[in-house]
Amino acid sequence: MKMKNLCLHRVFVFFIFLFFLFGCSNEKKDSPENKLILKIDKSLMDISPHAAVIFTSIQMQKDLNCLVAQEFSKHLNKSSSDSPQGEKVEMVVRETTEKFINRCKFYNELVMTTNPVFEKIKKNSSALKMLYSFSIFLPNDENEFTSKEEEIGLFSSLESCEMFENRARELNLPTRKCRLWVHGT
Repeated sequence: MKMKNLCLHRVFVFFIFLFFLFGCSNEKKDSPENKLILKIDKSLMDISPHAAVIFTSIQMQKDLNCLVAQEFSKHLNKSSSDSPQGEKVEMVVRETTEKFINRCKFYNELVMTTNPVFEKIKKNSSALKMLYSFSIFLPNDENEFTSKEEEIGLFSSLESCEMFENRARELNLPTRKCRLWVHGT
């Protein structure tokens, strides 16, 4: 029964998100604007495709989480809480907004911490030794009972890797422990 309620909650949050993102505004729009830009670093891709995938992934997660936080924040005070149903919607929107704001902050700090490592890889024209990464398990859109593993990094020290791993857990993101990053795997 608990699993069923969790699934219903996820579906409810998803539809609220879609409603706010695409259909809640009375403003006239010619066409929806795609605010997500795929940031593939071609020079990094030539040096290490694996590092380039990690770089692109964390950039996209940052942009996605910040966009969702921004869109939910716009509509947070517009929801009607005159009815019990409205109060439930407002509570879910508030909790979801807070979750994405925290993830946006997390990914922004992650990008600021890891960008110097990626720049050093490009400057040296080779992958560095002694880099660290960890993994976050994200829901799989194709199957709600499985998750997909997303590698997070690259960190120049085990300490900074573990700090971000712990912060991810505080945000209720399941993780795999920090490990030495092996170039190309």
